[in-house]
Amino acid sequence: MEMKRMLAVSVVMSLLMAGTAMAANSSSLIETGSTYIAVDRTSLKVTLMNQDPYPADPGSYATLLFKLENWGTSPMSDVTFSLVPAYPFSLDPGANATAQLGNVGSLAQGATSYFVKYKVKVDADAIGGENDIKVQYGNGTAMSQQTFNVSVDNPRTDFEVVSQSSTSTAANLAVANVGANTAYSTIIRIPEQSGVRTTGSSASVVGNLNAGDYTLVSFEIASTGASTNTTRSGSLVPSAQAVQAPSGLQAAAKNITVEISYTDSLGIRRTVQKSVALEASSAAGASSISAARSSSNLLTQVTSGSGLTYIAVGLGGIVVVLVVVRLMRRNKHEAK
Repeated sequence: MEMKRMLAVSVVMSLLMAGTAMAANSSSLIETGSTYIAVDRTSLKVTLMNQDPYPADPGSYATLLFKLENWGTSPMSDVTFSLVPAYPFSLDPGANATAQLGNVGSLAQGATSYFVKYKVKVDADAIGGENDIKVQYGNGTAMSQQTFNVSVDNPRTDFEVVSQSSTSTAANLAVANVGANTAYSTIIRIPEQSGVRTTGSSASVVGNLNAGDYTLVSFEIASTGASTNTTRSGSLVPSAQAVQAPSGLQAAAKNITVEISYTDSLGIRRTVQKSVALEASSAAGASSISAARSSSNLLTQVTSGSGLTYIAVGLGGIVVVLVVVRLMRRNKHEAK
């Protein structure tokens, strides 16, 4: 009984091994732990072995080291390896993007692998994080392409600007560094723009602004679209519609552009712009309009009073004339 059981187990194991061998032959792959070997064909494999520095600094260089291996049992001739630089990476003028590897032997792994090194320039405005870079390899008739991640540092920071009790003639701003890095030699200014101008200094030097810190700045402002005072033709009454806050913002809320310049941790000078809604006080304009209306009412009252006086004088004259005429008629009657 025991012999029959062992024989049955042996038969099952043989069938399983035969099935595995047939599967390996049909797929032309032999598993070797976590990798494989391609039977009777070429199988090129590329790895980004090293990036120096890691992460790369915007505005500087990074060295990339690639390794090419052949995991197949067949060699490949006339193999080329090319870097496909795209933003934010580039090669210096004259640098060769293609390496001629020639004949790559079978099972070229480990010490027999091929190594290709590139020195790439990282754009100064590169976005921090993982950036893609592509390579192409093969022998012309059989080309492959692969994408790798190159880590780039993020020296930038960001700002938030809000209005703090701004008036019709002053912009009081709170500027906060809401990014992760320190902003060095920070300058805040109101650039030239439509509708608003600065009447005093257009820039404020803040200095260093650490991440999470804020500062307060003020600018004297005026509206470039304010109307000039006019008078009604042939009248001493000023037009209330023309008296509109001669300086400052004409609207209750006005969006202006604020420019923030700073030096990042890599020494690169950067500039960002923010749109800020200024809540302008309209008290000055309201007072001017109210005063104009009061003056207009006063002049109207004086004008109305003068008219009544003229009417009274006219009526008095008529009465006097009537009295004189009546006296003359009486005297003439008595004379007869």
